[in-house]
Amino acid sequence: MLDSPGAVLYSSATTLEKGPIYLLGLNPGGNESSTLQDSIDASRAGHNAYLDEQWSPGGHLQPKGQATLQRRVQKLCQSMGFNTRDVPASNLVFTRSTRLQMHLDYDLALRLCMPVHEIFLRSIQPRFVMTFGSLVNFSSSFRLENLETKLAEHGNWKANRGNIDFDGRKISFGNVPHMSLWASDKRQDVVNWAIAGLEKTNRL
Repeated sequence: MLDSPGAVLYSSATTLEKGPIYLLGLNPGGNESSTLQDSIDASRAGHNAYLDEQWSPGGHLQPKGQATLQRRVQKLCQSMGFNTRDVPASNLVFTRSTRLQMHLDYDLALRLCMPVHEIFLRSIQPRFVMTFGSLVNFSSSFRLENLETKLAEHGNWKANRGNIDFDGRKISFGNVPHMSLWASDKRQDVVNWAIAGLEKTNRL
């Protein structure tokens, strides 16, 4: 997969150490031609895709870190009390597609990527996993427990929270709709509800 378009990490490789949080989207979007190997090299050089890249949503090139999803991820990290550069960030699937439905074989790619996520989780040992995108994809990848659901103030879209059972550990879990489409920066009350599990672990 190393020569396939996409990204393994959106954060620096230095974030793969013990810490409180792991951030996950679904898979890289856009039309960039950089490969998984390129992204590994960039992460080793301290690169953060949400801060240091220029994205072109809809074909319109934006300044570094200023595309809508980049800004919303930055705001989400701030809401959780972290500097975006310090948050280990990835996607369930590393290979790129302009839309999830257009991915050539998402299920196969997910099976290939999950062992890497397990390595990352064992390295980070997070207290909280924050996700954005359809819960169906995360629930097929992780053992989710004690789920609660809240309308996300956008049609029938929902936010979710609960726990992940991983390696005999209970990790708090939060989920909101995909922030490329869902205006998380205008629905702070929903974001606060989804990240309440992190706040709870901070009090323990």
